[in-house]
Amino acid sequence: MAAGDTKFLVTRLHPQVTVRYGAEQCTAMVATYLDPTYEIGVKNVSRPADYQWVTDGLNTVIPATVHLTEIDGAFTWFTDCGTPV
Repeated sequence: MAAGDTKFLVTRLHPQVTVRYGAEQCTAMVATYLDPTYEIGVKNVSRPADYQWVTDGLNTVIPATVHLTEIDGAFTWFTDCGTPV
């Protein structure tokens, strides 16, 4: 987010995010997150467990995650991109 790389951020969204919202809507939403002062601070780390991803009245269980999920060697993340498709 600090680097301003929208393409990288969108390609690292968890696949369920783009299923729910569509790639075009997510690209537009992620572009609003760019901030050169953005920093992540890790507060704690838990063992992977089922994650109840709830947005817009929809619920998807994502297995074995800590809110960042590894898929094919790359970490993916979750966000609310607007109105589900």
